[in-house]
Amino acid sequence: MAATETASGKSLCYHLPVLHALQARRRAGSSEPAYELKLVNTGQHYDERMAGSFLRDLGFPAPDADLEVGSASHGRQTAQVLGRFEAWLVANPQDLVIVVGDVNSTLAATLASVKLKVPVAHVEAGLRSGDWEMPEEINRVLTDRLSDLLLTPSPDADQNLMREGIDPDISMARGVFTGLCARHAAGIVGGVGGVLVALGRKTPL
Repeated sequence: MAATETASGKSLCYHLPVLHALQARRRAGSSEPAYELKLVNTGQHYDERMAGSFLRDLGFPAPDADLEVGSASHGRQTAQVLGRFEAWLVANPQDLVIVVGDVNSTLAATLASVKLKVPVAHVEAGLRSGDWEMPEEINRVLTDRLSDLLLTPSPDADQNLMREGIDPDISMARGVFTGLCARHAAGIVGGVGGVLVALGRKTPL
């Protein structure tokens, strides 16, 4: 089995706990079918403070591919990731694509995958702001509609999906992602006490 994680900028830190968990299962000699995991960095966020520092500080492995899309308008950037990731998928067939979050790369990689009939797992599924002026809200809603497996971080995310008429049977591993992040953060800071907070935009501030 071949699986791909697509990542960009701030979502890199969300991918790392998932990547480590999958690697740990493989090292533990799981009875599940063997798989090969590939990491594709779209390059949507390419600034040193938005990507480079994450790679070094969190000990992230080097991506297997970098699409280098850079900055552009929402439509152009989404189109560039769609086209370049589609080309990569055609050249490197996969059994599953894992996407995280709600950035343009998330939606674009999902579109490329489903059009090639490659199943998609969405980590952080079901989160909603109710604010349709946010590009992220559009990305997350469409990604959830297209994905084959929805990995939700919290009970309210499950409720959002059910309100939208999405079959709860495709929503699995509720809260697992949140737990992975918390354990990974604890490993980074060691025995130092603290509170894990994610602040990504002005709304929660």
